[in-house]
Amino acid sequence: MRASLPQFEAFYWTLRYGSVRAAAEHLNLTQPTVTLRLQELEKNLGVALFERAGRRLRPSRHGAALRHQVEQLLSLAGTIERYGRDAEPARHLLRLGTADIFAHGCLPRLLSIIDADYPNLQVEVSVAFSRSINRRLLEGELDLAFLTNPEGPDSLVMLPMGSVEVAWVAAPSLGLGSDGAAVRPADLVRHRILTNPEPSHLFASVRDWFAPSGLWPERLGTCDSLWIMARLAAAGLGVALLPAIMPALESQWSTLRVLAADPPIAAHRLYAAFHRDNDSAHLRSVITEARALLPLVGILPTLND
Repeated sequence: MRASLPQFEAFYWTLRYGSVRAAAEHLNLTQPTVTLRLQELEKNLGVALFERAGRRLRPSRHGAALRHQVEQLLSLAGTIERYGRDAEPARHLLRLGTADIFAHGCLPRLLSIIDADYPNLQVEVSVAFSRSINRRLLEGELDLAFLTNPEGPDSLVMLPMGSVEVAWVAAPSLGLGSDGAAVRPADLVRHRILTNPEPSHLFASVRDWFAPSGLWPERLGTCDSLWIMARLAAAGLGVALLPAIMPALESQWSTLRVLAADPPIAAHRLYAAFHRDNDSAHLRSVITEARALLPLVGILPTLND
């Protein structure tokens, strides 16, 4: 039996998404159907095309070597399908994940640029704190992520984008930092502390800042949204650890006081991250466009990759 076009489609989209389930959803097929097509293709070719790495499927040596030829085959098949009729060019899907601070300051402009300059690129956006975005990227649910302090295997490409300064912010009514003096853990321990939930990087920064003093906040409030945290802090309901630029992004938060801290709080590093086998020209173009937008949120771009 010869290998068929549906089998090669199942191979390509499983390789593209790193998951049989995601490939089945894209092809509008059941998961067992895609699995059967992959098994038949491997039987026809006489080689294993995938190997498992955790919850993600990776191409084997044979699968990686086959990828370019299958891309050419599917491209030619698409050209033949469109022959003789006026059809739209194929649309590419980009599953994009971003941290809150990037999404608020840069995402609207980035999507406008993509719509204007890359009309055949369809973008699906997920916004969350960086740890959550990191997890989804590692599990193959995202193609590209803009996030802080990513972690992952060598197969994950991590391009430095810039530094995100973080700081304690509070309403003037709390009387903190009014004399310009730096706040210490003992100054904040009785205030409600607002941060992202564990295991976020902001939560880790709170823990690391209090730890040397042997203190821990008496009241800790966690929230997924930086913007809700800023609103609560502006209302005098707590002291929030936020990107230092945030009070300048919205007029309603302009009264928030950015507090000097002792000990200093380490900046978070912003990266663009993606799986090496997902590298592509349109993905690199989106990263370049995103880097140019970083000054809009007070982030000085890192110029080299």
